Amino acid sequence: MTAAVLLLLSLLLSCISNSEPQKLPNIVHVVADDLGWADVGYRDSQVISPTIDELANSGVILQRFYVFKECAPSRGSIMTGRYPANFGYYKNPTDLGNVPLNFTLLPDLLRSKKGYATHAIGKWHLGFHSDACTPTYRGFDSFFGYYHADEDYYTHVFPPKWNHHGPFKCQGIDFNNSTGKNVHVTGNKFNETYSAFLFTDVAERIISTHPEEKPLYLYLAYQNCHGPLQAPERFIAKYPHVKPKSRRTYCGMISALDEGIQNVTRALKQKGLWENTIFLFQTDNGGPIGAARNYPLRGGKFTLWEGGLRGNAFITGPLVPKSARGTKWHGLMHESDWYPTLLSLANITLPSYTGPRPVDGYNMWSAAMSGSHSPRHEILHQPNNQWNNASVCTHPELRQKHSCGGAFMKGGYKLVFGYAGNDVWGPDPTVMADPNVDQSHSDWYYTKDGTGNDEVGHGVPPPSNAPCVEHPCLFNVFEDPEERNDISRSHRAKYKELLDRFEKVSAGTYPGVPFIRPGPKECEVVHSTGSWQPWD
Repeated sequence: MTAAVLLLLSLLLSCISNSEPQKLPNIVHVVADDLGWADVGYRDSQVISPTIDELANSGVILQRFYVFKECAPSRGSIMTGRYPANFGYYKNPTDLGNVPLNFTLLPDLLRSKKGYATHAIGKWHLGFHSDACTPTYRGFDSFFGYYHADEDYYTHVFPPKWNHHGPFKCQGIDFNNSTGKNVHVTGNKFNETYSAFLFTDVAERIISTHPEEKPLYLYLAYQNCHGPLQAPERFIAKYPHVKPKSRRTYCGMISALDEGIQNVTRALKQKGLWENTIFLFQTDNGGPIGAARNYPLRGGKFTLWEGGLRGNAFITGPLVPKSARGTKWHGLMHESDWYPTLLSLANITLPSYTGPRPVDGYNMWSAAMSGSHSPRHEILHQPNNQWNNASVCTHPELRQKHSCGGAFMKGGYKLVFGYAGNDVWGPDPTVMADPNVDQSHSDWYYTKDGTGNDEVGHGVPPPSNAPCVEHPCLFNVFEDPEERNDISRSHRAKYKELLDRFEKVSAGTYPGVPFIRPGPKECEVVHSTGSWQPWD
């Protein structure tokens, strides 16, 4: 046989091989709620999270993974592939503030383009005033969970602590079990069952009945470790020496989350799905200044400091190349990058139009798996424009709680503009674990009412000496991750470069979703049915 014939045969066999459809990966995406930087065992050995640690250490830990400073905008970034400001979320919305319907969400593309079975479990927080805003109308086959930011872990009532003088004029059960176009509330069917147990049970059931020939996308957004601070006693008992009680309970919530993840991964293995699964884990924002720990980072949830924006995340599973397992990747990544990354893994070409703003995310798979440079060079954390104006930081009648400034990164440089929020540094875990240290009066743990349940400084206007208000700050967070050294005056050229770019990208973002409280009809439905559900 001649060499030419052999070459032709080789090419023919190659074409036949390449034409065979490859099995699409299963994707399981776990989102923890309000998990601090040091609130996992692989960063602080005092935290008992053996499953999370094993998964992280056998995959790729994303060391420079960035999120938004609070819940809903982060979740919207995952689903849209955009910065929050590019779909109108500049802060957590009201119940009327859904992600605009002209954006195509990730599960919709996975299902319509490649036939994925798509399931959402846990927290939604992306709008529910009409059926069209709910998960099963936006790309998910099923949804089992709740609509709001939080609720009681056992009774599933929102708001968990109700005051009729507060923003919500009614209280009811927020629990939903929907399939297809059937939006169905559960009532008090699951009363007194801890939410992490419920979400894990549903995930196990979905996995156990999943047809192996069909690819799976499971979005599992646990309630843990968002307030109110609640956990079964057997988890809290794992931390007898941790003080105060708020921190001990919070740690118990982490361990309850870890057990849920253990059961989900076991179910995947028992079903035979694990070998073809990409498993993603992340927090939605930094830990709240109170019971969580973001050490050694500055600030926490609701702030534009690294403690609010830099989040725990990793990619793991058998589909991670052996050469990448057990590595830490230091490339710059934002949670909007999941959108193009997962579409690529599902062999889906990013459509030319998925919404009125272009996708901000990048495909990170190759860079993260090879340990090479990130294709991302900048992140718009929060713009400064008409929908998020930092001038409210200096006007005594317009001061807002939490942060009201802007932030932008380019390379390792980070510009902070306006009031970035509570700028404390968290306690060193080794010091706080010392039984000789009196922890009972730590300002880190307690709010003004002494409960430790919410964020320190909730609703407190920025102090007159707050950094970055009178003059924007510049930090090199690659060299100074704790943001202790403002270099804006010593690096004038870099400062001006970032300020000019920040102003440009701030001007081009999407109009803010109107921050309007719902009218009486929403509560009329709650009063008549006992449950939160679409009312328009």
